[in-house]
Amino acid sequence: MDNNSELRRVQLKEMEIMDAFVKVCEEEGLKYFAVGGTLIGVIRHKGFIPWDDDMDFAMPRKDYDRFLEYASRKLPERFKISHFTTEEGVYFYPLKITDTSVKVTEQRLEGRGDSSCLSVDVFPIDGFPDGAPGRLIYKFRYYWRRMMIGFCNVDILRQDVKRSLPEKMLIGFARTFKLNKRMDLKKQLMKYDKFFKSTKDRDCRLIGDISGRYGFREFVDKEIFGEGITMQFEDRMIRVPSHPEEYLTCIYGDFMTLPPEEKRQASHIKILES
Repeated sequence: MDNNSELRRVQLKEMEIMDAFVKVCEEEGLKYFAVGGTLIGVIRHKGFIPWDDDMDFAMPRKDYDRFLEYASRKLPERFKISHFTTEEGVYFYPLKITDTSVKVTEQRLEGRGDSSCLSVDVFPIDGFPDGAPGRLIYKFRYYWRRMMIGFCNVDILRQDVKRSLPEKMLIGFARTFKLNKRMDLKKQLMKYDKFFKSTKDRDCRLIGDISGRYGFREFVDKEIFGEGITMQFEDRMIRVPSHPEEYLTCIYGDFMTLPPEEKRQASHIKILES
């Protein structure tokens, strides 16, 4: 791969963030797993998916909270945590580790003239209740909380996500009545967070990151995560679920088949300065 390409520059900088994160986790005895496209990269490419420009990790809730509360202070000075509890104006739920020395622009924020710092995502792993009644209530509460967050972020919702007709109607309603100007995003994120924490992963057979792109498909048997194993990523070794192929099959199906060429596209992060 051409190390001078814009995409490769982004990937190499993200690996520096990953290295700092992994070092703190190992020193503090915190459990983490590569997930999402990062895990597909591990299994299918032994590194980044060639056209991917982000990294995804997940941590069991107790480790995630410990990292957020105090372990993140051990990161090198140029890195900081972006989270709605630590920084004003944060519009997303997962924790992001940002490299303040690398300014970037993202396609979905270009219309607002915004820039940000390069980051990797870290998601909490929570539980999904056992039993049909509990799951039905959980789903209702989840969709309600997700809708409230969506109303607050209606101006920056991703355009490349397929949505149902009811979702499109709700988005249109929110934009027409400018609900994002009438609602307190941080308050809604706090309620979202409280909801997730109400179901303890230790009490559930299925666990996962419900705030990810694939929703309930990301809940898998806790034995699939297990204690984790280490596998090669580029020239590093990182931790992945104990049964990575089974994890990926649950979420993506046939993850080993490459997508059509027209879909092999990054999310268009461009480094402005570093």
